[in-house]
Amino acid sequence: MQSERRARGLWSLILFAISAAVVVVANRPSHGIGDAGPGHQVAEASAPVVAAAVQGSPVSAPVFVPTVSRDEPEVAPEPDARVVAVEVAMGRFEGSPLVSLAGWMVAEADRVGLDWRLLPAIAIRESGAGTASCIEYNNPFGWGSCVEVFGARFDSWAAGVTRVAAALAWGSYYAGRPLEERLCIYNRGLSCWESEPGARYASEVMAIMRGIGDGTVGP
Repeated sequence: MQSERRARGLWSLILFAISAAVVVVANRPSHGIGDAGPGHQVAEASAPVVAAAVQGSPVSAPVFVPTVSRDEPEVAPEPDARVVAVEVAMGRFEGSPLVSLAGWMVAEADRVGLDWRLLPAIAIRESGAGTASCIEYNNPFGWGSCVEVFGARFDSWAAGVTRVAAALAWGSYYAGRPLEERLCIYNRGLSCWESEPGARYASEVMAIMRGIGDGTVGP
């Protein structure tokens, strides 16, 4: 009789352990076979648990314990100080369409290897940052002397930036020359020593470039 009671108790413990394992499996999140999914951990019934039940040790049901993965908060990158400087310079000319193109001018200068201040400085000198001459052609740089047959018209302000940047960097008249020489040729088609107005123009543009860099440029 006593052995029968002992056998009943043993079977009760075994059934308890098996039912606990079934509960854990039923509660497992469905992330695919053998995968509890990212950020989750599942406590499973194992052979030692069943063995403990058979031996008459107290057994507690396994518990599903979710864990929360904590990602590092994203930190916004610092704005490019050069873009900010160009925005400030363009913004001093009321209604300038080039304020929103500050990043594009800096990016195009980087792409072709120009000083990032050059295009904004020419735009200020030639057209008051796109508020005066040649604006109907989307041409703030005075490119082509604002004569359409000389290629002065661009489809957009951004297209004008790209075209003039490439010409000043790689054009046959400009490539490989010092900055001052490029500016003289840009203005007069002549070297600085051949044209006093060209040399004066180069000096003015370079002064504007310095002003953009230190935040003192303005109308």
